[in-house]
Amino acid sequence: MHEHLTRRAAEHRELRELGIDAKDPNTRVKWRRMLAAIAFEIMSQKDREHDCGVSGDDAILNLQRNVATRLDRSADDDQWRLDWTVLQKVSDFTDRCLTETNDVAGSNFFCFSHRGIMEFYCGVHLATNQDPQWRNVSNSAEGDSLSEVELQPQTRGILEESAFDPSWYWTWRFAIDFSEVQRTKTIRSPEDEAILGQSLAQLFNRSPSEEHLRPTELMHRCWHFFSENKLPNCANVIANFHSEFARLCDEEAPMVGDTTGCFDHSSEIIARKLVENFQRCPPPDWKHPTDSERHPSVFWMGSPMGIGDGNEHPRHLVKVQPFEMQATPVTKEQYWLFDPANAVVYKNLYSKYASEAQCPAIGVSWFDSMMFARWLGPEYSLPSEAQWEFACHGGRDGEQDRFGVFWMEGEVKHFETLHPGCANFRCNSQRYKKFLQRDDPFVALGEHPNGVGKTIPVFDSVNAESDFHIRGMHGNVWEWCLDWFDDSAYLKRLYQTLNLDDKVDWSTVDQNRRRDFLRAVADLIPSTICEAAIDSPVGSTRVLRGGSWNREAVFCRSAYRFSEYPDLRVSFIGFRLCRELESNSIELSSQIDSESL
Repeated sequence: MHEHLTRRAAEHRELRELGIDAKDPNTRVKWRRMLAAIAFEIMSQKDREHDCGVSGDDAILNLQRNVATRLDRSADDDQWRLDWTVLQKVSDFTDRCLTETNDVAGSNFFCFSHRGIMEFYCGVHLATNQDPQWRNVSNSAEGDSLSEVELQPQTRGILEESAFDPSWYWTWRFAIDFSEVQRTKTIRSPEDEAILGQSLAQLFNRSPSEEHLRPTELMHRCWHFFSENKLPNCANVIANFHSEFARLCDEEAPMVGDTTGCFDHSSEIIARKLVENFQRCPPPDWKHPTDSERHPSVFWMGSPMGIGDGNEHPRHLVKVQPFEMQATPVTKEQYWLFDPANAVVYKNLYSKYASEAQCPAIGVSWFDSMMFARWLGPEYSLPSEAQWEFACHGGRDGEQDRFGVFWMEGEVKHFETLHPGCANFRCNSQRYKKFLQRDDPFVALGEHPNGVGKTIPVFDSVNAESDFHIRGMHGNVWEWCLDWFDDSAYLKRLYQTLNLDDKVDWSTVDQNRRRDFLRAVADLIPSTICEAAIDSPVGSTRVLRGGSWNREAVFCRSAYRFSEYPDLRVSFIGFRLCRELESNSIELSSQIDSESL
């Protein structure tokens, strides 16, 4: 510690001799901007030999000149040379993150000490800088506040390409997170907000190549900047994003992303079929078949005690706002309208598990699904967990729906099946084989030529239609829901409805205590109707529902709850959308728009 303090004192003394005040905030900002410009310039060089720097005297000299240009300074200026020299020497400003040494070939080597440090400072440059490449500025009518920053072609080209480059992921993450943290500590200038807005807007462009997926996670993380009008030109960014789909509906262009030759439909036909494939839940004038007094939007959610996993309890009444649910999962050609690269990147996945036309989209993460919904328009979203289960029941209570299988004491039992062979699922598992008889209608699906070991087309007759005219909610592919997964979500919802939530520290509630809390309110459950809000504002995994082609019957139950990390892309997960009715004023995804993962 003494040696460190001695070194720091010496460095401060050297700075004072050079006329530099180390404690001046403006000085620190200057060094930070220099580091950020250096990081951006290095990251922008594709052909560099080293991951975190440049090698050779000429390369270092070019780096120095380019950084000076990005800071609107002259590389021949004596003050610039002094700043460059001091920046490399002073640890108080750089935390020893820059170094100039000799590489293994004996050449001079100028680099950051760690790639993560370089990515952080490059992200800072995207969020706030003095780069003339961002400085073609148009002002508002009053002439006081910055309204727009127009990127110069060279820098625009770099950002357009880097937005789809996986190696830039953390740079973009730092740009988003840095500006968020900065907002909590200070007021960002209108100029900085315009710079950030112009940088982040590049994430919403279409990919110039079919080899890179759209950066949907980054798009989701910064979506609230635009949807909540935090940045200049927000309306234009969102309008341009939405206009992509609107233009497809008016075009008679060939199928985008058709690498299989299976499709002879134009983009216009595919787009129009997508928006027309929704069913109202509940249908107009619909009444419950066994309880005519019950409100048509109220249903029993979850499983009775003794059936299913603990996270499916308590079974409770939930009221949803009327909405429209997509009648089938999103198909691969529908998703390829949004991201053609999905067909290329996951070509092998599709050829093995979804080769036929009209198979569901696979290789899609929660972020992909969410941004696809936003791409269609503000009225679209992933369904909440309550919406999904309500639509799955199709107006029937409990497990008496189109797929009447439940889990009980480790064994698979089943009620009377309304439609034999109503789902595409795995039916030859050794774990469950002894519980399934050869004359069982579920086992008979194993003879289906297209339904063994892969997905089947969404309109296949095996994907039975419910009373709400919705297909395939059991099996085929798991379906992403809007919610974070919370093991105690149902109990929390019930306690919140009863205004008892403030008496419970949910972080200390384990499975045994959950049973105690449940018994305490058991008598109130039949008379308590909960609103179907998004339950948990934060978490680590997102809810999945419905089971899939590679899981057993028990996982296809309407009440079964599953979850995965939101960035997962696999062959057995897809999604379907819901659509808000025009008469509804509730924004189903308002919490999602502003949350940070």
